Amino acid sequence: MAEGEEILNNLLDRALKDEDHETEALAFVLTYDPIARGMIINKWLKRNQDNLAIGLEWKTIKTQFSFKSGKRIDLIFESEKEKEKLVVEVKPINKSPHSQSEDNINHYLEELKEFPDDYIGLGLLYSANYPFIKEGFNQHESYLGELTWDNIASILTMRLNDHSRDQLFPNEEVVYWSKKIIEKVVQGGGNVEELYPLTAEDGLTLVRHHEVLEKVKNLLDQTVGTLQKKDPLNKFQIKNSKSNLGQYQHAPTRMGLFMAHKEHPDLIMFMGIGYRKSAYGVALLYFFIETSISDPPSDKRVRLQEIAEKMQQDDPSLKDKGWKFNTGKNEKDDRYQIIWRVIPSIPTISDNSFEKQVKKMKQWYADCISTVQKYNVIEIATKMD
Repeated sequence: MAEGEEILNNLLDRALKDEDHETEALAFVLTYDPIARGMIINKWLKRNQDNLAIGLEWKTIKTQFSFKSGKRIDLIFESEKEKEKLVVEVKPINKSPHSQSEDNINHYLEELKEFPDDYIGLGLLYSANYPFIKEGFNQHESYLGELTWDNIASILTMRLNDHSRDQLFPNEEVVYWSKKIIEKVVQGGGNVEELYPLTAEDGLTLVRHHEVLEKVKNLLDQTVGTLQKKDPLNKFQIKNSKSNLGQYQHAPTRMGLFMAHKEHPDLIMFMGIGYRKSAYGVALLYFFIETSISDPPSDKRVRLQEIAEKMQQDDPSLKDKGWKFNTGKNEKDDRYQIIWRVIPSIPTISDNSFEKQVKKMKQWYADCISTVQKYNVIEIATKMD
């Protein structure tokens, strides 16, 4: 999987689970905007080079990086020219650091000393609303200093207002995420909901609402609808389908087949398209299996964890394909998530051919089913009651 796609999947994963995902949002913006990347690298390295030049040099970005000790760092930049790395510890916009945070940074700084040829050092990104006690950091040879989220918001604002290189101006998605980061910093990390006026674009969306739903229904008919009578979907039946999409569920966050197991109605399967405000408007190909047994017996839970471990050991690429395993209780609807998979639909719907869209989607859903069958997930799940 390309690094950009992995960054986007990480971002969507954390957004869908309503967790702090500022790191992934920033990584997404900087992955696709070399000038913004150069502006931030220049700040941390205290250089005054051309932003584009340094951005192109430091073009590899990774998140959730682990040291040999198992300690996890949030963000890492890699230089193509010097083969050096800059690591960054990120603290969320709306959370205050604690003593363990400072202990972790001291631990990271000591680890970096062991790799003087590989790492330039560590930078700190935190909220100015929650200042760190940084005694001792500045005396450490591996410490590069800090930026605040206010600094990041100012840099991104400057970038969006700079049209001197219009041919390199960030694309629509990058602009959107940049503005979201800026908004969250201005709001102090809070979840303040603004009331926006109806726009001309909104009006056009309303006019085309039924047309879009019809397109979705046609896609579902030719993809998940064709798999409905095949094993193991034939063990399930449509659950509570009373929508303007016929047999398909039309819920606030998804559209598709929402089915219950015929013999074990607490076992639910969904195949379709997902969308949530927290995912910032990116439509998703979405698949999940869950049970309403919110707290399975310990022996069943252990068995599910063993299956999850086996799946990941047998095929490490499953994680890169968007698979998640045994993620635990979903506190919003008291269900226990067993397995799910989600990827951005952009690579699929960017193809203007209906037949090609159908082929890609059908292949993706079929792959979900074959993976579930390979590891007997449904058979194990039905023994949880």
